[in-house]
Amino acid sequence: MSWNYADMSKTAKQLGGPEKYADYLYQSGRMHGFSDGCSQGILMGAVGSFGSMAIMWLISKAFEKSRRKALEESIEAAKYKEKLIRAMEAKAAAELDEELYSSYNEDDINS
Repeated sequence: MSWNYADMSKTAKQLGGPEKYADYLYQSGRMHGFSDGCSQGILMGAVGSFGSMAIMWLISKAFEKSRRKALEESIEAAKYKEKLIRAMEAKAAAELDEELYSSYNEDDINS
């Protein structure tokens, strides 16, 4: 500091003594730290808020993509199930027709 002891003593005397001078320095430093802390806190709060909002947005997009994929897979599975059922029904109908046809031919041959 550029003050010498005499200047500091003079300032302490003007403020009402060494105790009041020490209180003044404490409060002055505290208010300076408080204002710095507030500005830093506001900045950190804003960064934290926007950061958490961005993370939540990314999570919601990932969840939406996951749900969309699951829905598409479900629709595709339903289509394959329907194709399988139709194929099984067609095969059963073909086997029934073949069975009827073969039993008809056997009857014709025997008669």
